[in-house]
Amino acid sequence: MHHLTDASKLVLGLAVLVAAALVQTVILLALLPSRPARIRSCIVFARIMGVAALWLVDTSAWTVDRTAEVMEQLHRLFAEHLPEDQRPLPA
Repeated sequence: MHHLTDASKLVLGLAVLVAAALVQTVILLALLPSRPARIRSCIVFARIMGVAALWLVDTSAWTVDRTAEVMEQLHRLFAEHLPEDQRPLPA
């Protein structure tokens, strides 16, 4: 039987939340007219956006004491897949 560590449960939970938010955003944008729409006192503009699904990340070696290292690896992985003009500036 395969057991998830606390760190992998956290990352999996965050990934599910982000995916759900992206799906909601895509659906919302698909339903919006091309002109600005007012939703709950916010102005939302319909735009086409790209969404990329990355390969699964092996979390079997993650431990709580390696959290900073793991977060840096994830940050680097996501940044590598962003368009050049959207990547974080070097520190």
